[in-house]
Amino acid sequence: MLALMLHLEAPVSKERLLEELWPESDPQSDSALFRTTTYYLRKQLDQESLGDLVSYQHYNYSLRNDFYILDWKTFEWLIPAGMQEEPLKEVGAGMLSRAVRLYRGDYLAEAVDYSWAVPRQVRFKHLYIEALLNLARYYRGRGKQARARDFLLLLIEEEPLCEPAHRLLMQVYASLGERRALFNEKNRFGLMLREEIGLPPDSVTKELYLRLGCSE
Repeated sequence: MLALMLHLEAPVSKERLLEELWPESDPQSDSALFRTTTYYLRKQLDQESLGDLVSYQHYNYSLRNDFYILDWKTFEWLIPAGMQEEPLKEVGAGMLSRAVRLYRGDYLAEAVDYSWAVPRQVRFKHLYIEALLNLARYYRGRGKQARARDFLLLLIEEEPLCEPAHRLLMQVYASLGERRALFNEKNRFGLMLREEIGLPPDSVTKELYLRLGCSE
């Protein structure tokens, strides 16, 4: 079922599904396992009155799109749609906020053996980070520093080495008059960079330190 969800745009052949589900297995054994899996899947769907959910036509499998609504499809649509206008407007910010609420961490994180899920995990994480950064800039530009701070903290939790997010967070702390938080953030980020990648902050960040009065 998970493999079929990656092919909502078009039907997919059994051979493609076998390759994605069991890439290193014996093809003959895979075919037998596929038949067994398909049988039990259809049996389970019948019990849930969803027997027609999986369609098989012209040697291809697909999911009928009138049977479901997927959060990830909504998420994937909301972010590009919300950022169509530059600078970000109120309607766009609302769409990004809705998308952020839909994000629950890595897509199919529990499917550790399914390499086919990785490209979508990477894409969704990138979209999530992009949405958070744009929302933080939007609310900071409207003087809502605390709201901007909250989005930046979410972003840094997801992507700790995102330097633009750390820079913006320090500016937010400065605007809020939270000098201790500003210095703590500066020191924490510098230490993390040294420990993780063995590099100092870039020149843009160092210039920001000078402007904010927290240079080394």
